[in-house]
Amino acid sequence: MRLGAVIDRAGPDERAALVAAGATELRIPARWAQLQPRSGHWDGSVLEALAAEVTGAREAGLAPWLALLGRRVPDWFDDEGGFADARAASRWWPRYIDGVAGHLGDAVAGWFPMINPTGFATAAFAGRDPDVAFAGRRALVVAWRDAWRILHGGGPIATALSIDPWDDEWPRLLRTGEPTPTGLELDDLAGSCDLLGGLVTIGAKTPVDHVAELLVRLAAEGPERPVAVMVSLHGEGDEERADAADVAAAVLRGVGDDGVTVDTLFTDALLASDGNPAPAANQLRLR
Repeated sequence: MRLGAVIDRAGPDERAALVAAGATELRIPARWAQLQPRSGHWDGSVLEALAAEVTGAREAGLAPWLALLGRRVPDWFDDEGGFADARAASRWWPRYIDGVAGHLGDAVAGWFPMINPTGFATAAFAGRDPDVAFAGRRALVVAWRDAWRILHGGGPIATALSIDPWDDEWPRLLRTGEPTPTGLELDDLAGSCDLLGGLVTIGAKTPVDHVAELLVRLAAEGPERPVAVMVSLHGEGDEERADAADVAAAVLRGVGDDGVTVDTLFTDALLASDGNPAPAANQLRLR
């Protein structure tokens, strides 16, 4: 199992500390709103800075994974309707993905096209007319499929689905190719990921069996695909997060005993508050 880091910004010191903590992978956010502040326009300095992050990770010994959609979209995209407008989404989203892949694809080790798409949809379409929200959710699914078509064949493509509490929508549609349970399939949607990635938060008192069952259930949605686990360790300080890491390590042992292959573990707790390798990293590395 590879160990990956989730960190907002990783400079040279942070990258060196992450390697010392046992990390081999680094998730790097690509911020669409900053990369394209105007429609059809790329900010060269932001793109250059992102390329430098990717190159710096590789030079430090960390395989860079790009996360392409987090919580924000560009204001101009929102003004055109965002993902609630299928026409705007089908025009601008593929161009963004293709642009990032064209500039950086050869240096990128893997891709997270969307982080928590269900949570993104909930926030983006809150208070909207139900028909608009339904259309927006479907456009988001089409956007995932479009990202798969553009990126497939390069580095592995991983989901980042919030699975606690369990929501069947995205695991089901990725398995069946049906954006809604109507029997109508979307071309190239079924099986459109290389790794099934699940997002979980674990604290010192989180029941091990509960999280393990969720990950086993996720793995069952694509039995031929390995699992990537993204863990946010909950705790007030380094020691509490180390206790949470003990629970996470027990979860990983449990899913392994159930025959689930965890390809990569990404976590936000590999560095301590002083910038050095965190106690939590040792528990996860020696699980």
